[in-house]
Amino acid sequence: MKRYKNVIRILALALCFTFVTSAQTVSDLIGEVNTSNLDEILNEFTGEVTTIVGGNTVTILNRVSSSGNDLAADYLEEKLSSYSNLEVVSDQYSGGSLGGRNIVATQVGATNPDDIYVICAHYDSVANYCADDNATGTAAVLEAARVLSQYCIDNTIVYALWDEEEIGLVGSSDWADRASNEGKNILGVINLDMIGYDKDGNNNIPIHTNSNSVSLKDDLIDILNTHSAAIGLTPEVVNPGISASDHGSFWNNGYKAIALSEGAEFSDLTPYYHTANDRVNTLHLPYFHKISKYLMAIVATKAGLIDNSSCSLGIESEELNNISIYPNPTTSVINIEFPNMSGSISLELINAMGQIVYKLDASLAKMTVSTDKLPNGMYFLKIRNDERFIVNKIMKN
Repeated sequence: MKRYKNVIRILALALCFTFVTSAQTVSDLIGEVNTSNLDEILNEFTGEVTTIVGGNTVTILNRVSSSGNDLAADYLEEKLSSYSNLEVVSDQYSGGSLGGRNIVATQVGATNPDDIYVICAHYDSVANYCADDNATGTAAVLEAARVLSQYCIDNTIVYALWDEEEIGLVGSSDWADRASNEGKNILGVINLDMIGYDKDGNNNIPIHTNSNSVSLKDDLIDILNTHSAAIGLTPEVVNPGISASDHGSFWNNGYKAIALSEGAEFSDLTPYYHTANDRVNTLHLPYFHKISKYLMAIVATKAGLIDNSSCSLGIESEELNNISIYPNPTTSVINIEFPNMSGSISLELINAMGQIVYKLDASLAKMTVSTDKLPNGMYFLKIRNDERFIVNKIMKN
């Protein structure tokens, strides 16, 4: 079985061009978090209401790995694929007792593509419904991806939804181990696990850290303090924090990671923990909404919003629109022709994991890029001309 089953669909690249919006502010993006959308995802993903997957009306009965949770994974893949400027991968792995399937979307940073932040939650469950554990974290990640994917960012953001957390962090461990072996420059991981129940109603948000992640914790507190009026939460540091969630997979690989979770201790969790009574109508939705806004503030800050037009492409740019790229699919080379092009031109070839595998400043009217030594799969050719760029999807066979 292939380690990756690429099912990449980027709506913004449907015509081979990507369009993104110049940044506003982090505060503006917090305001774009849609609480109705969050609640709709919660109800659909827990089977409280029907939803559409693969063009069919379905009910997601549960997300238990051993019972088969492909419907839930398909739902997540379609959601993320409906957002612009994301590279979505159905990441199948052979770990655990059955093997599993992470759903991972990457928003490549325009300035620092190799500087990575991971925003994640597990989507599997132990019973029917399981709204707090962990449809809440899943919904928050999806909403952050929906909002931020419309903007141009400096650093790469990976939105990851893990399988088989409930049987030992299997999905996240598999991915984190691979990331470590590949030397990925992951600057921080934010894990959301159970963010919908505020037992004492004090609007505290436990921030679970360890000795290696204190600086990341400090950054998160600074972000919360900066946007406290818009968010309405009070930080509660837990050090050492819980390790029995997916951030633990990154701790084990030496990465800085934080968990945002309602419980500073086990007694703080929802009383319906790990039962089919964990349903949407038992949640404290305003609390869940506040943590989702907090996540948006974190992601937008760490991504680095680019406040200019350098990541925008005007449709009127005939020079870029007339570029010829062939053959596609390719086996060994890509030819790029630049008719009537003026100004500086640069090329980047990016793989499905968001890594730049080829980079060149172009100076000729026709350039040839060798792909002979690259693995087969999907790539993205980014061509920048001064303040504009296009991205063309390339298949290497």
